[in-house]
Amino acid sequence: MTELKQRIERLKFNIVKEINESGLALEICELVLDTVHIQLQNQIEKMKEEKNDEIRNDYPAGPDA
Repeated sequence: MTELKQRIERLKFNIVKEINESGLALEICELVLDTVHIQLQNQIEKMKEEKNDEIRNDYPAGPDA
């Protein structure tokens, strides 16, 4: 497991090195931020839906519904 972790760390270092040398660091950061923003929005929507489902389950429709 330690060898795998070391290989992963080396890969991460090499990726960062290549990004820095390419001059695309800003563009890559913007892409990552956009991706994270979309993921957060999706997670918020999912949490809202789950909360609404919980509320519906807490207050089931009566016999007249």
